[in-house]
Amino acid sequence: MTDAPAPRGLPSAVSAPAPLVSSRNERTWLRVLWRYAAMQFVHIHPRLWLVQLLVRLIPRDAFGVVRAYVYRLAGFRIARGARIYGPLTFSGTGPMYGRLHLGEGATLNSPVHIELHADVHIGRRVGIGHHVIIITMNHEFGPASERAGALVPAPVTIGDGAWIGACVTILPGVTIGEGAFVGAGTVVGRSVPPNGRVVSPRLAVAGFFEDSSAGAAPTAAGGATSQRTASP
Repeated sequence: MTDAPAPRGLPSAVSAPAPLVSSRNERTWLRVLWRYAAMQFVHIHPRLWLVQLLVRLIPRDAFGVVRAYVYRLAGFRIARGARIYGPLTFSGTGPMYGRLHLGEGATLNSPVHIELHADVHIGRRVGIGHHVIIITMNHEFGPASERAGALVPAPVTIGDGAWIGACVTILPGVTIGEGAFVGAGTVVGRSVPPNGRVVSPRLAVAGFFEDSSAGAAPTAAGGATSQRTASP
């Protein structure tokens, strides 16, 4: 004698666990999405978004003190008298606003990109040209399977009175001394001594300024007055 067939519309014993498995999968995906979103939030800075909207309303190459004041409202440590002549771009994780210090009388052209994974100190009366990039994060060397290894932050310091030409890239851990000059297009991978003068394409000290006074004539490494100039 055979069993009577199950009434239509009722799930069989085999298909009953399916909704439970589906529910577990949904919870797993929700946890994954939540963790991913939490990792992304460290890169999101709503206050900076609002300030950047205001900055873009200010005419370029004008109202440099006003633009610096607006960035100060975001929480960046920008001294009075600093001038910023166009929008800047920033990147960094966590509370990055306190990592930037811009000294009194410093002048930044635009665009300039500043990483704030570590502290960036720009001294008083520093001049920075357009398309300058300041980097504060690097990778350790990894194995051949993934050469870009663990991330390592390192600060950047630019001393009082230094002049950074256009299209210069400053790498993590570099200190540029007071009164130094870095010529256009140079990649600065090691520190520059005070009053040093370095020019592209190779990062070599081409000479030193005789003193720190305004208008001092640069001297070549051998001691003679250098006739070579570099575009800022």
